This record gives sequence, C-alpha cells and structure tokens, in this order.
Amino acid sequence: MATPRGRVLGLGLALLLALALGPVGAEEQVLLEDSFSGKEIGSRPGPWVYFSDDGNEITVAATPHPGGAIGDRCLKITRRGGTVWKPMVSGWGAGVPDSPLRLDFDWYLPALSGSAEAVLSVTLRGDGNINIVSVGLGGTGGVSISQDGDGAVPLGFPVRAGEWGHLTIVADPVSRKAEGAFDIAITQGPERADYPNVPFRPDHKGAYPDALWYSPTLHVGGGSPEHPAEAYVTNVKLTTTEPRAYR
Repeated sequence: MATPRGRVLGLGLALLLALALGPVGAEEQVLLEDSFSGKEIGSRPGPWVYFSDDGNEITVAATPHPGGAIGDRCLKITRRGGTVWKPMVSGWGAGVPDSPLRLDFDWYLPALSGSAEAVLSVTLRGDGNINIVSVGLGGTGGVSISQDGDGAVPLGFPVRAGEWGHLTIVADPVSRKAEGAFDIAITQGPERADYPNVPFRPDHKGAYPDALWYSPTLHVGGGSPEHPAEAYVTNVKLTTTEPRAYR
C-alpha cells in the first residue's frame, strides 16, 4: 500500500506529465474533410454550397492524372464568363472563433492565367462575409496574397500548369482580428516554399470578423467562352490545430 508521501509524489509526477503533454482537449477537431471519393461524376454533393450562373460549372469530375494520394475523384470548377465572383463553392466549417485553423488541399490547373489574376483563389471567411485569408494560384506571380490597399501581392512561387500541387494554410484564431496572421506552405513536384506571418485582411471598411463562417471558399476567375478557366481540387481538410510557431 502506498504511503501518503508516495501518493503525493505520484500525483506530482502525474501533474508534471500532464503539463508536458499539453492541455487536455487540445487535440485536432476536423471541421470539414472531403476527397470526393465515391461521389457521382457530374453531381454537386454536400456539405458544399455552390454558386454559379450561365456558362459556369462546379461538379464532381474524374481526376486528371490520378496517382499516389490524389484519388480518382475531385471537384472541377470552370469559368467561361458570367458574374465576376462566380463560380464559387463554400464548405461549411463554423463555430471555432478561438481556435487556430489548418486548411490543406490538392489542386491542379490545366492552364495558367497569363495575367496577374489568379485562376484559383481560396479564402477563409468570417462572419460579415469578410475574407481574412485570401490566396491565389496560377497568375503571373505564381502564388499571390490579397492585402487591403495593395491588391494581389505576388509571392513568386513557380506554379506549373498540368501538375498537381498542395497548399497548406495555418491561421491564427479568427477572433484575433487585426492581430491575426497566417502561414502558407506550398509544394508542387520538387518545389516547396513557406511564407510565414501574412497579416489578416480586413474588408473595405477596415472591419474584421469575430468567428469563422463559410470556409473554405474556392473561386475560379478569368476565362472566356473560347478559353475557359479551370481548376481541380481534392483532399480538402479543414481542422483546428496547434497555435502557429510565428507570432
């Protein structure tokens, strides 16, 4: 039988171990995950919300050049014209105003835009429809970020058409508002680049959201009836995560 002193020492060691392992309940919470596996080609499955008009399409499609972990299904987004902010698709992931967030997805662009305008844009949105995080792929700057007053700022990553890539965004809690920032990690083939501490973006009134809303939101821009803009996306995963290393 343990002595009182032994019990106290055991409790102390257990407390130190708990502190070393981190707070209880800090494990990852999956808010959205979709590989589109098993989804019918041409369908528009949930939990996504779709915004499109004449000439634009957002549907499940066969994956171009599948291999490795890419899988055989993806979401294909095509724009030939129409309303400037369409086609767009949003995945629901709300209710985590005080949690850091991590977004991962695989992307494929059949062609680049040939201008500063991105082919595929991804945003994290807060309430008030404010895009605090906005990253563009496929413009002349390769990867770009949207910053209020500066438009799209190119980062110079050498995005290539016809090849799968992967994007990771790790963001501070949305509730940090103007104090918040995010990190980008992008890979395509042997190329990898990291862009830490990108400030959160306010809306045109300088306002910031309080909580996560529709997220992630994917949009394809540019395109024409003769030369449509296309993007393929799969293996989308949005989770709560550990705090960022950079502050």
